[in-house]
Formats: sequence, structure tokens, C-alpha cells
Amino acid sequence: MCHLKTLIICIGNSDNKLTQLEWAAFCDVVGRAVRHEVVKIHFKGGTNYDSQYQTACWVCEIPEENIATLRDHLTSIRINYNQDSIAIVIGDTEFV
Repeated sequence: MCHLKTLIICIGNSDNKLTQLEWAAFCDVVGRAVRHEVVKIHFKGGTNYDSQYQTACWVCEIPEENIATLRDHLTSIRINYNQDSIAIVIGDTEFV
């Protein structure tokens, strides 16, 4: 039985390095990488259309053994899109 972790991925374009078209492509590529490695996406969303900053977030379940592969893929995507970082949070979910 594989052990599932909770994974949160956050990306942004607050420095405006990406044009609107590039931001849309960046979101698409990150989303495809996420969908390839996770078991389930519980939430996917981004900022309001009129926000001065562009951000996106995914909350997922991922098998522990897929984390390194996804981290490496996200790093390559980040570099390809000239981004300083992609934030990830990995943890265990506790039901109370």
C-alpha cells in the first residue's frame, strides 16, 4: 500500500516577468505535471481576474514515491519559464 502525502503547489507572477500568454502557458504546464504525478486534486484555483498579482494553487494527494519526480519536473518548468521559485508544501493530513 502506498503512503499518500498532502501536497500544495503555489505559483505566481507578482514580478510580471511573464506576459499574460506566458502565464497561461506556465499554469497549463504546471497543471499537466501535477496531474501526471498525483492521485487526486482536491482544489485548483487562482487569483481573481482583476487582481494586481497572478497566482495559482493546487491541493493534491500524491504517493510519497512520486514527490521527487514532481519536484524535479517543477524545477525544470520553473527554469524554463524564468521563475525564481515554485512553492511546495508536503505533509500529512490529519482528520479531527
